Amino acid sequence: MTTNLQAAPEQVSDGSAPGAVLEDEPRSWWFTFPDGSAYAGRYAVTHGTHDAAMAEVTAHFGPTIAGQFASSEEARVAHLGLMRLRRDQWPAPVVEQTAAPAGDDSVVNPGGLVEQAATGEWRRPGDADTAVLQAVAADDETAAGGHRMASFWKGDEPGESGAACACGLTFDGFDSLDRASELLDRHIAAENQSAPPPVPAGELQPGMWVATGDVDAPGIEVRYVEQSEDGRWVGVVFAGPSYAEYPIDVPLYLVDEELVEQAAARARARAHRAQQIECLRRLAQLAEEDEHFPLPRYTLRIGGGLDSPEAVRRVAAVLDVEVTKSDYGLRATWRYGGADELNPPVEVEMSAAHPRSGDAKSTPVPVPVSPAAPAAGAATLDSLRRCRRCGATTGLAMSPHDPVEYECADATCPQAGAR
Repeated sequence: MTTNLQAAPEQVSDGSAPGAVLEDEPRSWWFTFPDGSAYAGRYAVTHGTHDAAMAEVTAHFGPTIAGQFASSEEARVAHLGLMRLRRDQWPAPVVEQTAAPAGDDSVVNPGGLVEQAATGEWRRPGDADTAVLQAVAADDETAAGGHRMASFWKGDEPGESGAACACGLTFDGFDSLDRASELLDRHIAAENQSAPPPVPAGELQPGMWVATGDVDAPGIEVRYVEQSEDGRWVGVVFAGPSYAEYPIDVPLYLVDEELVEQAAARARARAHRAQQIECLRRLAQLAEEDEHFPLPRYTLRIGGGLDSPEAVRRVAAVLDVEVTKSDYGLRATWRYGGADELNPPVEVEMSAAHPRSGDAKSTPVPVPVSPAAPAAGAATLDSLRRCRRCGATTGLAMSPHDPVEYECADATCPQAGAR
């Protein structure tokens, strides 16, 4: 393993090595992983003394560490284009991992390594294996479902705190753990609230939403309900349109319209995000297939506006870049590749405006209205006699024979002073 704390042997004995002070000083440490590792191309950041940080990372990732550095510049994370592993993405500590299947085609040994049944090779567990290992270690059958705080992490820098739910939802990139915990508590309370009792099909009314069990479309709206002549069946017309028949006493679960709208909004956001990713992938494919595909000579700049300052901090935490403040809001800039700060090969910039204060008032923008045609015989502003020097009008309509300039009655008019 390489480290920026390696010193000459003669310096270690007398404590004069450059890294001797750093080893005993609690600080942030950057860890990288070798090629061939399950975490190649990623890096991890933790805090503590040299030995404590090394022990913590080794407990999670094993002894296969490429380097330990005291700064992101020395770790060259920006130059190499490495992506940060958030704390919720770390594998479970080896001491918590037990011999249990991590999937249909792999087996986990007590040392925390995963054996692929197809190849017989042992490897470090990936993200999917980690979730299973953590559930087995906690002996919690509801870890795959349910909603509870699964993990949390508190960083020393702004944007490095967060918390995660057992369902996989993560609140990361916050300045303090309190804010992330507050949002997580709201999520848990909303998801774990008692569901309304089911209603018999005969009590359905237009406007109700019947639960479907689909995450993307959790409910479907009832448009029309009609009972059969014998009173044993109910015919329901749903939005779509679609039709279904139920026994009159069969219980049906309902959902709120707000829940359906939120699910639809999330589905639209996922589709929009998928299109953005596909566009980037398509551009990269075109550039790889055609060497004459035009790209900027100096810097390829990618910029975008995010929804909130917290989102900017999350981007900065993942890319390990600084967040800059301005009167407008927050900005995170990632200069990828090369040491040239002025003309990097790629520059990614994300920004977000500060949220408006509660007492801030926006200035309404007047809507232009087409002027109505003047009534017959009415004097308009353009038909009044106007002084060319000061703009004052006489209030009397001018005829085609009247002179353009007239005796202005305004004492402050330059024409009056010239007389």
